[in-house]
Amino acid sequence: MEGRARSRSRAPTSTKSALRTVKTTRGRKATRTASKEEVPSPTLKPSGSTELPLDQPSLTALLLFILLAVSLNSLNISTPITFAPLKQKLAALKRYLFRSKFPTDLPPNVAPWPSFRANCENTGFVPMRTHTKEQPQPAQYWSFQTGRGIFSVPAISSDSHVLIGSADRKFYALDEATGQEIWNIPTGEIIDSAGAIHGSNIIFASGDGHVYNASIATGEIHWKFAAHHQENTKDENEGLTCGEAEFIVANGGTSTWFEGQVQISPIDGRIYIGNDDYRMYSIYANGTEAYSFYPGPLPYGTIWSGPAITRSGSVIGSSMNGKYFKLDKNGKCIWFHEEMNSISSGPAVEADLKLVFIGSWNGVMKGVNHTTGHTVWTFTAADQIYGGAAVDAARRQIYFGSQDGVFYALNSETGKSVWRFRVNYPIRTSPALALDAVYFGAANGMIYALNPANGDLIWAFDTTEDPDHREINASPALGHASVIFGSEDGRIISVPYRYCLDERTKNDKRCFRDSASIGVTSDEGRNLYYVYPGGIISRTIPDGFPIEGEFHIRLLIVADNKTRPAHVLSATAELSPATTTLVVDYLSTSGSILITRKEDFLASDTTYNLTVTMFDNSMASTKKTFTFQTAPQIPPAPKAPAVNGDKVTTLHVYNLKPSYPPSWISLNQIGFDSVNLLASTIHIFNKTSYLLWIAAGHLNQDSTITLDPTTPTLAPGVLTMHPNNRTFQLVSQFSLITGGPPIPMTAFTVSSHFDVDGTFGTKGTPSWMSWSSWCGDSISSLIGAIQTNMCSSRGRIVTVGAARGRIYGTVLGERNKNWGVKKVGVKASGWLGTEYLVTAQIGSVKKLGDEEQLPIFGIVLFDDRKQVPVFVDYKAGLKIEKQSEGVVVSLTVPSSSWIGGDEVNSVRVVVMVDMFPAYNGVVTVQH
Repeated sequence: MEGRARSRSRAPTSTKSALRTVKTTRGRKATRTASKEEVPSPTLKPSGSTELPLDQPSLTALLLFILLAVSLNSLNISTPITFAPLKQKLAALKRYLFRSKFPTDLPPNVAPWPSFRANCENTGFVPMRTHTKEQPQPAQYWSFQTGRGIFSVPAISSDSHVLIGSADRKFYALDEATGQEIWNIPTGEIIDSAGAIHGSNIIFASGDGHVYNASIATGEIHWKFAAHHQENTKDENEGLTCGEAEFIVANGGTSTWFEGQVQISPIDGRIYIGNDDYRMYSIYANGTEAYSFYPGPLPYGTIWSGPAITRSGSVIGSSMNGKYFKLDKNGKCIWFHEEMNSISSGPAVEADLKLVFIGSWNGVMKGVNHTTGHTVWTFTAADQIYGGAAVDAARRQIYFGSQDGVFYALNSETGKSVWRFRVNYPIRTSPALALDAVYFGAANGMIYALNPANGDLIWAFDTTEDPDHREINASPALGHASVIFGSEDGRIISVPYRYCLDERTKNDKRCFRDSASIGVTSDEGRNLYYVYPGGIISRTIPDGFPIEGEFHIRLLIVADNKTRPAHVLSATAELSPATTTLVVDYLSTSGSILITRKEDFLASDTTYNLTVTMFDNSMASTKKTFTFQTAPQIPPAPKAPAVNGDKVTTLHVYNLKPSYPPSWISLNQIGFDSVNLLASTIHIFNKTSYLLWIAAGHLNQDSTITLDPTTPTLAPGVLTMHPNNRTFQLVSQFSLITGGPPIPMTAFTVSSHFDVDGTFGTKGTPSWMSWSSWCGDSISSLIGAIQTNMCSSRGRIVTVGAARGRIYGTVLGERNKNWGVKKVGVKASGWLGTEYLVTAQIGSVKKLGDEEQLPIFGIVLFDDRKQVPVFVDYKAGLKIEKQSEGVVVSLTVPSSSWIGGDEVNSVRVVVMVDMFPAYNGVVTVQH
């Protein structure tokens, strides 16, 4: 899954429709036969797209075309001549005129970027000029807004279709000239892998476990292939011997998500793609399986990369358990080796040198012998290598970026450094190489064009619209006139090659042509920086700092233009005036600490001094005082959150964006981005504090949120409101599933304030999100924490970042009049009262059938004396017994988790029907 900001989200969701509807922006519906997993989708209207003006020749051609169409339709002939809608034909003609104005150095019928790395050898190279090719008129900058983040890479066809998937679960075809939507295909899960052009079709995959073959012109689906290997399932690979490795048992993964990149063999047209079931599939062009290869499960055998196909048809692949291998075209193993760290980047082949280039998460880039797989040379960066390398055969160089914030050029024969370009922010994209420039994106929201000969900056373009959701982790593709890529904020963006150079557009404030003018560059020596929630560093804490804000401070040590990792061993923080108590938490080896408020908000319109001292593993101390002014008091909201009556206030929290530790983004950014949390106010225990019920939601095709019955996320929380009824802090703890094992989130916190429209975490209302967990909560999390340097010096994974949210008007927060609580009881049970059993009898106004769809029930416990909820695994302890006239909901709580100890004779019980508190009362415990 190289070069994308991605990872996993929830397990694939089944859907119910037996017919497939492709909706286009041309107002036409084409109904296609498809399998039961597909669902119809509403049309998304393009947002922010810019129409290209037509010059006089273009207008003349359009008029001639219209006259021709009218004339032909008026002819009296026995066999009618049928036309697609005129608007569709005009759009096709407009794309033709666009290509005529901006011809590439490629043959007219050749797609400029047909797959993830442009070709089957994964070189990321297209033999054409970009910024040095004069254009009679400038191409247009455009962006298209999708519903969630973009982490896949576009394929760009010869007839100017931009084909790309989104975390909103849709696969899009856009007009390369204008960014206007042509069609979209809804799928059952998020899409974070790149498709590949196969003749007149596009092959793409989704997290719903399917590979799709669709027409580029219409979006019509020709076939779907389903991943089918599951955990503990025997298959043809059992007992396979490959080189020195032997697989005794071939167990599949726990998910059938497709996260690998689609690759197509030029030899026989076979399709290759990796899956989270620990297999690389080989699929015939007709959609049937040729074979699957199993590289082994430990520590995590999923395949995120795209294989390279050699000129002889052999396949070179890699997997997240550190394996890399070569197969012949029939799946027979030629060689197999192992790197002791994850590999998300696809191997890149330099055929003339017989070398393969592979980067891994321990920061090592290898040159490997094509024939044997043996290592020829190694180069070590300061942090993980996520994306793949671009191969420059003419210069004998390769190019790649690292999470250490440096873009590297190496001699491909020796592995020696040729030049480097430092951006200070993680680079997870795989570069796109042309004859005259190499392009890449970074976590600061910038897209860069460098001179491949010496690393000099040609131009950089700042794509930022929301400063806390700005990362470019999706790799760029080279089109006819522009570099095109996706952004964390859900936009697909097209920046013309000459946009920042042409006299007519170069003065755009988003353009930079001097590397010294790009944002904040870290200074030589040891320095402390404030880090914004989105991960951008600053020498100062900004004035106008929100009173609910938290402080993320990072130590950077730079020498000879190289950043050295800093591991904080101890730190102190002092705030003056001391209006609140501060708590210091330690992040990973990124050299960061998180300073939170133990209680109270900051005072409005007040000047503060924050003095921070860090002691790191170089046995040196660094100290700095940040002076800042808090924001003025904001106007209060007229109403407090509702907890009574027939409707409660429900919050929707989404777009979770962890910025530190940086490895979270490599592991799981697309998974976090797809999370939807619903939180309703169910009890008030003082004027500014509320009890919450939190559950995970499911994003539907119509953009509504429903509860996910499979989620483990059922938990109470506490919402603390400022007297202005707009500033808040939400605190909870729960487990979250984002595709892999559950992620424990202790002290999950979101702080922000509502805008006048009820939203937060937007550009005008920043948010702070954090959580922590112990590194050894599970074996898998311990291995992952060690491999990715996420574990702090205190043995915890502390995460900071941002989130978005809104007050969400949903029927889930309204009283369900079909259900009513009849009886609630609490009693000590188990051997010698080792546990407590809470039961609620809930009646239905109608008799329940066997297939009756039930609400999501829950039970929440709260200690009125201490004013705290009890945090247990509510999902695991909850049981529901269905009866003809209702249900009995029971919750088992271990005595070790019981609030207040054995002396407690009563407890507040809140019974939930969906997100509404159907019962709220104090119940006496029966012993």
